[in-house]
Amino acid sequence: MEETPVRNRDKSIRGHPDQTANTRHAYDQSTVAKSGKRKGIIDHVITFFAVISGGLLAIMALIVSYNVLMRYFIGKPPVWAIETTEYILVFSTFLATAWVLKNDGHVKIDILVVRLSKKTQYALNLVVSFLGIVACGLLMWHGAKATFSLYSRDVIMMKMMPWPKWVLVAPIPVGFLLTLIQFLRNFVVLLRTKDGAV
Repeated sequence: MEETPVRNRDKSIRGHPDQTANTRHAYDQSTVAKSGKRKGIIDHVITFFAVISGGLLAIMALIVSYNVLMRYFIGKPPVWAIETTEYILVFSTFLATAWVLKNDGHVKIDILVVRLSKKTQYALNLVVSFLGIVACGLLMWHGAKATFSLYSRDVIMMKMMPWPKWVLVAPIPVGFLLTLIQFLRNFVVLLRTKDGAV
């Protein structure tokens, strides 16, 4: 029996309609994230803040562990532990938001979306990116106004560890600004594509 050459077999598999259908991926934000061929200054800034966020989370884990050990073995937990973790949680959350969006890591329910056509998914991603731009713009603006107001009035957080309140609020407009930029980048990339094909 004559054996089909390997090259011909590969071509027949790639040309099979079922194989093509199985390898067709759903169009989502990860496609947008992978479409950039080189990293710019915005990518480095987003990554920089994400690294800071990760470091803060590691510090928070150490503080919580230390607090637990001091509470159960000595009976004297540090008074600064809970407040410090609260402050760190704010910084780590907002500084990493843009990086998570860039890497398509936000939680989403796609049980219905994956059943839609590629063009419909493409249109939905355009809408989501546009709404993200609007929402982040509004939140950034109000966050910046609140930060400036707190700074100008020199408001202090009167707790066990007094802190200027504007320092604790500042990560909010910064995080939303970076997220807005990333949504805008996603939107531009989507507009440059044809029928969702990158």
